[in-house]
Amino acid sequence: MTAPAKQGDRCAHRYEGPGALCERDGGAREDGSGSAGWGGDGVNSTRERAEEKRAEKLARVREQVEGGSLVIRQMTDEERRRYPPVAAPPKRPGRR
Repeated sequence: MTAPAKQGDRCAHRYEGPGALCERDGGAREDGSGSAGWGGDGVNSTRERAEEKRAEKLARVREQVEGGSLVIRQMTDEERRRYPPVAAPPKRPGRR
């Protein structure tokens, strides 16, 4: 009898391509996703991770402002002259 599949294990007894279901491993897909209770549902895309990280940073800034350890103020006229807004680079067309 074989041991149950653990996260990160690959199906070694039969290879039928990425995403193939493996009956011996409780229906877990060879790529780690599937019905074994780990994989696809908890995995975030790079964009989602970046959005979560940004939200965490914004929450930290809000906490610092509320706590008084960070003060956000308007730029003075002199600072506006010294540091003018930077024009956004032109957008490149999609690569397809």
